[in-house]
Amino acid sequence: MRHTLPVLFSSALLATSSVLLTAPGAAAVTAPVTELVLDADPGLPKTGIALSRGVLRVAEDHPSLETDRTSVWQLSLSPSGSLSASERMAGWDTGALCPVASVNCSPLWGNAGFGGDVAHDQVSMDGKPVDRLKTLDSREGVSFGVGSGGSVVDVSDGYAIFNSGGTSPSQYVARFGTGTVLERSVRAAALNGHTVWSTTPTAGRLELYGLASHTTRTWDTGAPCVPQELQARGR
Repeated sequence: MRHTLPVLFSSALLATSSVLLTAPGAAAVTAPVTELVLDADPGLPKTGIALSRGVLRVAEDHPSLETDRTSVWQLSLSPSGSLSASERMAGWDTGALCPVASVNCSPLWGNAGFGGDVAHDQVSMDGKPVDRLKTLDSREGVSFGVGSGGSVVDVSDGYAIFNSGGTSPSQYVARFGTGTVLERSVRAAALNGHTVWSTTPTAGRLELYGLASHTTRTWDTGAPCVPQELQARGR
């Protein structure tokens, strides 16, 4: 069975023993698609993928490990639209939580250049579960208080947005190596570099908060509703 996992401006088909990358040609949306097949270990199911700033990381279910191991490739796209890749590099293992109990997966969030891709796992504090995000290269982590059932909203440039679980959830914006920099009520949000995009109670109006400048401005989209999800492009 082959599974399709979308990634910004690219897509990957994960098979049992190989990874097939596709990228659009440089001229137009209708341009021919170039493909690159990356050999991976045969027999190891692929459980997660992240693509960030030309770095591809794939998680693999290894039978002799309690955690999934990861493989990393540096990708390049020429002006003519052809893809090339470095040799496979071994990455750190990940014990990422899968949000769907019946599925074997290790979700990854692209964060290349800022400590490495991010995984969501759980640690124990005084015998109680605690949600934690961890970068897979620098191994920096940030935790979000006692409790479980939270979910990652977005990751970009060393920052993360995380919704806690429980009956009274909160939304946290955190910086790896520093900790939580903003706590607020849950809403649709996305990160674009050091800018947090968020919905407001006003239909079609978004709020932009600069994490470095600590300034806020609004932008009216003209939409007749309050979006339930935001995504940032062009990172």
